[in-house]
Amino acid sequence: MKKYIIIMLIIVVMFLTSCTLEKGSSTDYVYGYDKGIVWGHAYLKDDHTTCYCFDDDDMSEQFEYAQSNNVKVKVNYERYITRGFLCNCGEKISTVIVTKVEVVE
Repeated sequence: MKKYIIIMLIIVVMFLTSCTLEKGSSTDYVYGYDKGIVWGHAYLKDDHTTCYCFDDDDMSEQFEYAQSNNVKVKVNYERYITRGFLCNCGEKISTVIVTKVEVVE
């Protein structure tokens, strides 16, 4: 019986971590970015209410390039039930997880 409970808990956790609440994209200039221990954070110039969290070093390079060369990026993002809960950007700022970054020149 314990084995079945453990298996069900694993299935529930896997389900919750992959549930997407929201998908979208934004095209804007990069205002700033930083790289923390677990998550990096990107901020766009005209979006003062959203923090874009990422965990891929390639995205960090794309944000750096876009900011240095003053070019726009298209950021695809998703909001999950549990993924990204360690990415904290402040009380009044919503957080989303970046799934793809494209430099728009």
